[in-house]
Amino acid sequence: MELKNYLRHEYVAKRRHGDQKMLEDQLFDIMQINLAHQLHDKGHYNRLYLPIDMEALGCDDFVMEPELYHLFNLGIDGQKIAEKLIHLMRRNGWKLNYYCEDGQMFIDVEEKSYE
Repeated sequence: MELKNYLRHEYVAKRRHGDQKMLEDQLFDIMQINLAHQLHDKGHYNRLYLPIDMEALGCDDFVMEPELYHLFNLGIDGQKIAEKLIHLMRRNGWKLNYYCEDGQMFIDVEEKSYE
């Protein structure tokens, strides 16, 4: 009986971790869509914005706000996911700095990044 309970506990723990990872991946995708939307609308843009918390929703025109609200409500860490995206952008040659305020990440992009 103990083995059965242990295996069930392990299954539930792995399932929760998998669900959390899936939700983080979904937030990562939505953040990419928001950046692409901003770049498409504004071309070479010196400041980009990402929502990292519910506090930012409704302030700007973020794409897929209901989905963002749902993910933040579930406790997905928006700053952690946004920093992962920043890391990938830097690895791909983007020159940028960022800071977080009022539930948003402000990303200052150097002009060299667009060359």
